[in-house]
Amino acid sequence: MPKRSCPWADSAPLQLKTRVTQKEVNEGVARDTNMTAVFERTKSLLFSGARSLKYSNCSLNPESGDVGDPPAGPLQGSARGQMKLGPQGKLVKTLSEKTEPAFSPPGCALCSRAGSSAPCVRCEKAACRSCQRRCSLCQQTYCFLCCAPNYDERDVRLICVDCPRQ
Repeated sequence: MPKRSCPWADSAPLQLKTRVTQKEVNEGVARDTNMTAVFERTKSLLFSGARSLKYSNCSLNPESGDVGDPPAGPLQGSARGQMKLGPQGKLVKTLSEKTEPAFSPPGCALCSRAGSSAPCVRCEKAACRSCQRRCSLCQQTYCFLCCAPNYDERDVRLICVDCPRQ
């Protein structure tokens, strides 16, 4: 006797086993609750660090995050500036060393031609004579990235992004 035919024919969807990992659950269904927990923990660490900094001596050691004895007044100037969370959840003052700008070879920063170049008024990139444009309104020298052509009149005018459109 032959096999019985399928009563649903081709209209039945395929039934396949799908493995759902914990990562997919965390990024999908449970994303809101997980992100809320992360947000609350970060916020509590920041507030507790700020609270401990307020009542501590404001001389911070950037490497260890140690704070000294409480001062008599509010925060001193040494505690101002960019702070970050340290490994123990304490606020640590970031090192604000002025780094030297990266070495840029002489020449054009846009087309990499060697030779004389002048800085753009807006973005301060070095631009050679072929990459420079002069604004029709303010008559200052810009690079071709900071100056756009305007086709409103009979002649094409170059207008920098700092000048208002007329």
